[in-house]
This record gives sequence, structure tokens and C-alpha cells, in this order.
Amino acid sequence: MEVGFVGNLKQPMGILDLQKEINQNLDTKSILFNFGTKFVDKVLVISGSSSRACEKAVDIGIDTFIGGDIREEHVRICEELKLNFIAAGHYNTEKFGVQALAKHILDKFNIKVEFFDIPNPI
Repeated sequence: MEVGFVGNLKQPMGILDLQKEINQNLDTKSILFNFGTKFVDKVLVISGSSSRACEKAVDIGIDTFIGGDIREEHVRICEELKLNFIAAGHYNTEKFGVQALAKHILDKFNIKVEFFDIPNPI
């Protein structure tokens, strides 16, 4: 994958337990498209609008894709590919990157950046 992160869980986890963890850690109400395995082992995480990568995810052996949002046509593709997809919210999956960038700007250039958290459930 050119973007995102791929990883294996230390031990397989139930898909509903993973969704619960995501919801708690991102303070979101994700949408689960439960088309694949009931137990998750290998995941792909790409923030924001990322569902177009679902076909590549299957090519590299992913069983669950965690993304920001999912387009309508990708729901059917995930279903056909038997790929779980957790849409955790475009905003909620991208805010950590913006906060990390703010810290980097402060550390490297000594410029204070303030993050305004204006939640969006989409």
C-alpha cells in the first residue's frame, strides 16, 4: 500500500470487539460492514476518504479495513470480496494527523498551533 498502515493483531479479536475499541478510542460511532471474518487478524488503516483502496486491501491479505468513510459502490465491493470495513468517520480518523502535525511544527519551528476540535459525525 502506498498510504496507510497494515498490521497484524497480537491475537485475533472479534470484529464487534474491534469496533467497540475503535469507537472508544476515536470517540465515534462507527459503521460496521461485517462482510468478512468474525475474528480479525490483519488490518489496514487509512484515514479519511479511503474506501477506494478496498480491492488492494484484499490483494495484500487484509481481513478488515478501517477507514474514515465509505462510498456507496465500495459497500458492494467489500461484500463481494468478503472484506470487513469499519467506517469510523472522516473527521475522527484524520484529527490525530492534524494534531501530530501541529506538534511537529511546534517542535521544529517553535510556532504554536492551536487545534480547534469541531466534531463531525460523518
